[in-house]
Amino acid sequence: MARIIIVDDEPVILEILNEIFSDIYGHKVQTFKNPLEFEKKYSPGMSDLFILDVDMPYRSGVELAKEIRSTGDNTPIVFHTASPPEEAKDIYNSTILTKPSSIEDFDKVLKKYLG
Repeated sequence: MARIIIVDDEPVILEILNEIFSDIYGHKVQTFKNPLEFEKKYSPGMSDLFILDVDMPYRSGVELAKEIRSTGDNTPIVFHTASPPEEAKDIYNSTILTKPSSIEDFDKVLKKYLG
């Protein structure tokens, strides 16, 4: 069972992804509705996989990923976004999934990063 953290400002997306990863795959999921909420709880190594929306209030998912990397945390990051920015491609150990995504898309990501 992996620990997956999802940060997205859309409650429906959080709910759907939580159900997919916890109910279907049996992973432990923690969700955050915005980057500020996540930053209050963040510590390096707290997750086996991050799923970050890119376009969020307060801080983008790319900015959040850079902050995660600045701590030395190389946990895989999945950018889940409708409009992927170029700079997301420069984040080490990351993948971009374009919304809308299917369960098969997430299955590939889980196999890639969690085995």
